[in-house]
Amino acid sequence: MQTKLLPAASSDRQRLENLLEKYNYEFSQYDKTHFDADGLFGYEWLPTYFEGRDDRAAYLIYAEESLAGFALINRIAECDRPLDWAVAEFFVAYSFRRNGVGSAAMEQVFVRHSGRWQIKYHSKNLPSAAFWNGIARHYAAGFVETLFGAEDCADGTPATVLCFSVPAKAQSSRIRLLDTSACWGAAYADGAFSLPRWRSYLDSCLPGAAALCLADAQQSQAAGIRWEHDILPVLNAMPGHPDAAQAVRSFRRVTERLDERIRLAFGKSPDAEVVLMLGLGNGAGWATTLNGKPTVLLGIEKIVELHWCSEDDMNGLVLHELGHVYAAQFGTSLSPSREQRLLAQLFSEGIAMVFEQELVGNPDYFHQNVNGWTTWCHEHLSAIAHCFAAEAARLTRETQRYFGDWVSFEGYPDAGYYLGARFVRFLMEKMTFDEVLRLPLSQIQQSFDAFCASL
Repeated sequence: MQTKLLPAASSDRQRLENLLEKYNYEFSQYDKTHFDADGLFGYEWLPTYFEGRDDRAAYLIYAEESLAGFALINRIAECDRPLDWAVAEFFVAYSFRRNGVGSAAMEQVFVRHSGRWQIKYHSKNLPSAAFWNGIARHYAAGFVETLFGAEDCADGTPATVLCFSVPAKAQSSRIRLLDTSACWGAAYADGAFSLPRWRSYLDSCLPGAAALCLADAQQSQAAGIRWEHDILPVLNAMPGHPDAAQAVRSFRRVTERLDERIRLAFGKSPDAEVVLMLGLGNGAGWATTLNGKPTVLLGIEKIVELHWCSEDDMNGLVLHELGHVYAAQFGTSLSPSREQRLLAQLFSEGIAMVFEQELVGNPDYFHQNVNGWTTWCHEHLSAIAHCFAAEAARLTRETQRYFGDWVSFEGYPDAGYYLGARFVRFLMEKMTFDEVLRLPLSQIQQSFDAFCASL
């Protein structure tokens, strides 16, 4: 639908005032404001948008030549982050929603007003949360920070604020970054983790993620991971944890120019969202699909538990999960049988490890290298490979001993990651990385047999 954003002239003032009444009526379900004695809400700041000030701008939105809404922007900070522009009010009529009018209007706002942005929304307004988070992650240059505003909403609900930068000339980035660290405290009541409060926090910052994490947590509990014993203590240890701040700093540093780094190494970059969040022990890194989009969820509580807070650890974690996304988008989709599942996992983790190594610039780099792990794996590579080949077909997710910090092969965790990386390096002796990605499962099996025979 063709959308136009036109500056509001003095002659448009009454028109804008009329639209603001509709906007305020709709929003009153969240902020609990009331009519005045004349049955109006009013908007006391409207005159300031027609005084020719350089810190205010008013626009009318038209869709297919019909009046569809408005946008008011100013330079009033909603939090303590640097600011060039903020969305004061934004409205699109019901008849024009869910067809791209709002997104197209904001794109035109960003063309006119680049720089550091803050966008505030009511945390209980889930449609607004979904819209603004999508806008921010699509147009931001670098990461989007989510935090609470300096002032609560009129009804006392904390206001959620998105902070991000929009470049003067939009540069397409396929990797979008979201940092929710400033809102983690909302998941706690008197220092104790609260599942309802956590769900409210995550629904506000990343709609759809809470349901996904809860479903995964149920599967984990079915596999023997206990909520009261294994997960809740980790979550309760998070408030004030000194390592959490370090992890946040590391995340911001290692994701700088991330899209560019991947393009330089591989010639292309995966389409993905990377989110730093408070999860439910769902994993330090989880490459999944959220709202139909490839998404990497980074669980701060698990990162802290595993002591993966340094820049080196965080870099390895982020790159590894993006390796899975890269393989899913540019490789062959594998459909393994039950007997082939572990082999498919070995190949997948090997791809992600090599993706990580190529970006680090070191084929011998392993982020798991603690207490001589790499040396031990190197010295026992043949034993790991032959044991894996002998038992992979009969092992399950619950009985395997190669992938995860909670299992071990001869006393060492994650041996499958080392094995997978060496296997993929073996394949890359005769083909490129992207050619390896496109191998069918039958050829992967044959190649793994040849790899084992070579050891």
